[in-house]
Amino acid sequence: MRKVVLVLLAMLAGCGAPFEESAKPEVVTPFDAEYRAASEELGVPFELLRGMGAAQSAHHRIDASRSESGQAGVMGLQPDAIAEASRLLGLPEETIANDDLANVRAAAALVADRRLRSETWNGAALAAAGITGEDLRARWLLKYAKHLKSAGELVPNDLVGAVGSAAAGEYPDAVWVPAYSGNYANGSRGLDDVTHVVIHDIEGSYEGAISWFQNPSSNVSAHYVIANEGDITQMVLEEDIGWHCGNWNSQTIGIEHEGYASDPNSYPETMYVSSAALTRYLTDKYSIPRTRDYIVGHVEVPGATHTDPGPYWEWDHYMDLVGGAVEATLVGYVREDDIFDGPGIPGATVALSNGRTATTDADGYYEIGELVPATYTVTASADGYETVVSDKAIEASGTWWKSVALTASPATGDDDDDDVNPTSNKAHGGGNGCSVTATTSASGAFPLAALALLARALRRRK
Repeated sequence: MRKVVLVLLAMLAGCGAPFEESAKPEVVTPFDAEYRAASEELGVPFELLRGMGAAQSAHHRIDASRSESGQAGVMGLQPDAIAEASRLLGLPEETIANDDLANVRAAAALVADRRLRSETWNGAALAAAGITGEDLRARWLLKYAKHLKSAGELVPNDLVGAVGSAAAGEYPDAVWVPAYSGNYANGSRGLDDVTHVVIHDIEGSYEGAISWFQNPSSNVSAHYVIANEGDITQMVLEEDIGWHCGNWNSQTIGIEHEGYASDPNSYPETMYVSSAALTRYLTDKYSIPRTRDYIVGHVEVPGATHTDPGPYWEWDHYMDLVGGAVEATLVGYVREDDIFDGPGIPGATVALSNGRTATTDADGYYEIGELVPATYTVTASADGYETVVSDKAIEASGTWWKSVALTASPATGDDDDDDVNPTSNKAHGGGNGCSVTATTSASGAFPLAALALLARALRRRK
């Protein structure tokens, strides 16, 4: 018995550390030196400036001459913010728009100035970024918070406003946020008057574009704006004339996409799928042929001065999606404990994040067809088993496999420690040769199953 106790004590000593929560990995960006220098100079938290750069530009240098969002620099400052920062710092506006350090210093100066006026740190950052409106503020803060490590007010726990609470647009999956009335023309266009769809990239953020189209000084607008995540905002009624592509404005509908023409990673599949569904809706509604003669990039409009959506926009793939030609099928098995060798679980439910579901057959096999390429959250569940949630990226047409192993739920209703399921979804130690699997204490420092075994050994010793 003494040997058992010593072994258990050794388990506790050797396995305590892996159960402690590891530190969050350090985030590194190309502009950390500028964020830190401006922080030290102007007394604005480094984490705030880095979070603001993430929310405004995803740490990209925005070229103001190409931006449809009115933004400039890594901090995505709009013209009125640049003018104000120029007065605060005594720097030329052109320098603030084009020099990385000056751009970050300008944002820091704006935040510091608003902080002196009793704004919260979050409120000061939102004001400097030019983000207004409940929905946009909530979205922006979510992006901003993902890139912060600090606790407290810099990481908003209770965002005001729910993303997507705005009124619906004409397209069923869009929300309605109107552009400033002086940034487009009343058109009263009918179904025969719209002949083309024009694809743009924003050269900036989704929130920045919406804010800019609401700004009376911008003199630009588009009918629809699409985020990386696939969210869509309508800003101009389809019958009206958005100011987005010069001499073709009167016969087109413009769609802006969050991103940067020079970045090969700018256009995720979620955006392609969402945009293609919108374009398919528009071509059906206005009897527009689904060809590249009628679905064009901004660069292809006669007399265009812009080059978007740029070389990384995958036109062939996009047109396949618009035409509905790309369909995939997700198949797989739901099995007990092991996806290869475990017995199949009949009657299990497999649910996708788009609402589609399937029930497994007698062998545990399921199939869900007619899917468009996207990343889906897959939830597998069955009576008596722990539910498993994971993601599956479908990148093209064809058959894609996603098998899932479910573990029997832990038994309940008695105090026998032997009923604890060692493969249940609990915290796992590792990294030092320890293989104990158990829940942790409130502090996350000790494996409770090992403590229970130690207590039992001590009781038997008595």
